Parts: sequence; C-alpha cells; structure tokens
Amino acid sequence: MQEITISSHFFRSALSKAAERGLPTAQLLAEARISQQLFNQTAVRITATQYAKLQTLTMRALDDEMLGYGSRPIPVGSWSLVCHWLLSCTDIGDALSRLCLCFRLMEKGFKLDLISDSSLTGLRITPWDDSQPEPYAYELFMFGIHRILCWLAKDMIPTREIHLPYRLPQQADEYRVMFPHARVCFDSDRCELVLEASAKTLPIKQKTEDLIEFLHNPMLSIIVNSYNEKSWTVKTQDYLRQHLQEIPTLLEVATEFGIHTKALRKALEKEGISYGDLKSQLRRDVAIQYLTNTDKTIEAIAELIGFSETSTFTRAFKTWTRMTPKQYRHSVS
Repeated sequence: MQEITISSHFFRSALSKAAERGLPTAQLLAEARISQQLFNQTAVRITATQYAKLQTLTMRALDDEMLGYGSRPIPVGSWSLVCHWLLSCTDIGDALSRLCLCFRLMEKGFKLDLISDSSLTGLRITPWDDSQPEPYAYELFMFGIHRILCWLAKDMIPTREIHLPYRLPQQADEYRVMFPHARVCFDSDRCELVLEASAKTLPIKQKTEDLIEFLHNPMLSIIVNSYNEKSWTVKTQDYLRQHLQEIPTLLEVATEFGIHTKALRKALEKEGISYGDLKSQLRRDVAIQYLTNTDKTIEAIAELIGFSETSTFTRAFKTWTRMTPKQYRHSVS
C-alpha cells in the first residue's frame, strides 16, 4: 500500500481548467472516487491513486497533458512519444539535450534550454509566449520532467536548486517532497530545474519493456517511485512504517541505524524535515489510506498507527485535515 497523500491545492488545480471550460467535473471526480464534499474542503488530502486517476481523466477530457495550463495544449500521447525517444539516450546529459529538442519541435508546453557548466546541469523553462503561467503549470511540468529523468536512470536524482517566477505559495511545504534536497528560490526572474553536474553521466537503465509497464499508469508511476531509498528520510520512514503501533523515539531509530541521535536529526533537517514532522506525516497518510481503501474501524486504525486513545487520534486527524476520521470516511464512501 502506497502511503503518499496529495494536498488539496494539487487536486483542485488539476480540475480547475476543466471546470472553466464547462466539462462535467462531477463525473470526473466520481470516476476518481473523490466526493464533491471532499473536493470542497480546502485543507484535506487524498491518496496518490485518486490524484493520478483524476489527472488522467482530466487530461483525456481536455485532450491536453498540461491540463489546460499551457498557452498551447499538449495532446494526449505526446509524453509517451517523448519517453520512447528518450529511451535511446545513453545518459541523463543526453536525455536533457533531447528533451530540449523535443519541445522545440513540438512548440507546446514550455520551451526548454539546456544549462550546464562544470558544477551543474539542468533546464531553463520559459513560456512560448508572453503569458504568465500559474504556479500549477510550473509544478506539473517541472515535477513531471524531473520524475521522468529519475525513472530513466532508476535513481532519485537530487535537485540542487529550483528557481520559480512566483511568490512563496501556501503549498510551499510540499516542494520538499516534490524536489528532495533542493534549495527553492521563489520570486525569481527565471524558472530553472538545476541538478548537480554528476547527474549528466548517470546511465539510462530503462528498456522498452519497462516503458510499456510504466505507460499502463504513467501519472501514478511518476508520483510514486522507489528510487529514493538512499535518503535518511526514506530509511527512517521505512523503519517507522514497520513499528507504527509502537512508534520508536528518535534515539531508538538512531541506535537501530548505528549513528548518534544528533547526526540523524541533522541528516533529516538537511533533507528538509524533522523527526516529529516525518512521524506525523506518515501517520496521517497511512490513516487516510485506511479510511479510503479499507473497512477497518476508526478504533482499529487509531491503534494501528500508534494512538492509544481514539479521541487523541481524532484530534490529530482533525488537525491534519480539518475533518474528523468519521467525516472523512463518510466523504469517500
């Protein structure tokens, strides 16, 4: 079971342009198993599976893989063609150059220019015209580009810097998950996805048969990946997942890993998260998965994620989502 959950900003944004164009959004939400009551909540979260399904359905309805956010739509199937072309690259440096060529030929989505020197590599991302894309356009495009590169290399390629041409948004905390380790610069005069120079030499490891499997559910494959197992965040999260009913202390986790508590704390902070936040987010996401996909009682879920009292779990869940577990379950049933 994948415990990743998605902020309301992203799933509301995914449907926004379809609503503006008068498409049957209620039907799209129903097919993605998202109730209107849940959609109307501003602080709620949904599962990665629901979000990926909503994205896919909306892209098909609009015939636009940019979900209506580009000045020129990207017809459904375009990313599949790009991925097929990228498979014949030798390494990530080659793939970055070919991505630039792909989008120059299509003249859709964004214009890509390669940036590279002895210490870094990456892409400069600019609109094809003088329009000012909304933040979600950049989020959708940059996240997709980065995760496809990670998929090609079978590695979570660290992002060095992200430059974004808009002010700090409410959903900024989500960026530390979207772009691990990155220094995110808002209100920039440009949009750039910057990687370490060493990324250029990472070999392409995927094959045609891997792409066929990837394209069965590409949006979910992009969101959910297993290429970040080297990070302290993922190592700690995996250990906590095995001990949710009796959540260990930071000292106990550090002892298990054979390092000092202070070293683990600093390692997590360097990756943009505290031990307390990591523990809370895992509990939240697992609870949402159970409420959405199982018929376990609320009392059982509370126990499974380490709460000795259901009332304590209820208060915590309401802090996370502004809904009680009972209200949340009713909204997804």
